[in-house]
Amino acid sequence: MRTLPIVTLVAIAALLLVACGKQSTSPGSAATSPAAAADRASSVVTSAEQPTTELNWNNLDAAVGKYQNDFGLFGVGQVPDALQDLLGDKFDLLQNNLTVAGPLRKSAAVYYITGNAAHQGGVEQAYVLLDPATQAIEVGLWQQGTLTVLATPDAHLVKPADVETMIANTHPVVPPGH
Repeated sequence: MRTLPIVTLVAIAALLLVACGKQSTSPGSAATSPAAAADRASSVVTSAEQPTTELNWNNLDAAVGKYQNDFGLFGVGQVPDALQDLLGDKFDLLQNNLTVAGPLRKSAAVYYITGNAAHQGGVEQAYVLLDPATQAIEVGLWQQGTLTVLATPDAHLVKPADVETMIANTHPVVPPGH
């Protein structure tokens, strides 16, 4: 088996970065050199890493359309802190139940995300509703098919149609023999 020299590999990486739009494409610029491409490749953040931006009540709009690892639902900031305060020891369950989740969406004044634990839709799943105007949260957590709703006291959040459908389509798990 023939191996490629490191310079060739770096050049290929640079071409891939250019093709993906990750750097300048102007001819002769330093940004298109193989060394610059190698520097960029080593600083690329993977989707499994949490972003450094805090998720606060005033920047939820910028997170719409992004997935939880890209906007820091479980990272740092006012929103993750409020989730932790509301859920306590169920915070880890929420993280697990949103392992496979859609992007953050917005319906009227409510931001929301829905998902489930890997291969556990309908049994281990969750939704999160966020209202930045009142700083209210509602979390629906399914554990072994049973829904528990935790919410900020006096929160009156209107559930988006997607969440209503999720609730309506989830049937309690009945143990065998019952």
